[in-house]
Amino acid sequence: MTVLTGLSPLEAHAVFRAVQEALARPGTPVTLQSAPDVPTALLPLLALADLGTPTHVDDEWSELVRLTTSAPVVPLPDARLVALDRPLGTDGLRSLRRGSILAPEDGAFVCLGVTAFHGSRFQLRGPGVRDSAVMEVAGLPVDFAAVRADLVAGFPAGVDFLFVTPGGTAIGLPRSTRLTEVNG
Repeated sequence: MTVLTGLSPLEAHAVFRAVQEALARPGTPVTLQSAPDVPTALLPLLALADLGTPTHVDDEWSELVRLTTSAPVVPLPDARLVALDRPLGTDGLRSLRRGSILAPEDGAFVCLGVTAFHGSRFQLRGPGVRDSAVMEVAGLPVDFAAVRADLVAGFPAGVDFLFVTPGGTAIGLPRSTRLTEVNG
């Protein structure tokens, strides 16, 4: 049996920097430094969570999160940090915490494990994107663009996403980025 451990301070710092880079340059792949025995989709949460941050994770990770970060594990609609080893369905997406215009920092940061960066195609525009960029992500619901538009409609409130492959490649989608589905 493998015992999962948290991140060292150096590992946490490297993950934090990679998350910042991914969100600053939407659609541009970055590499998360892997940590032994830690699933890649969980790395950002372990680097960012503390005892005052409500989190939501896959069941098998909840004890690791509690032991290494002291962060409370809560139902999905109450979480500020979310890490799942799979994309969310439409109902899960709609339930995400958005914050408010007076407290946009209360919106969720959602790290989703994806199999690869191919599949559904989206055009990205906005801060951090030169002209436009195309992002492809496998496994998102067919109505992802419409649901996400609702999630960020009250900007600066909204939800930020980080998509992560098992190999540690990550692509950020901050709430400030305009997303349009590309046909074909």
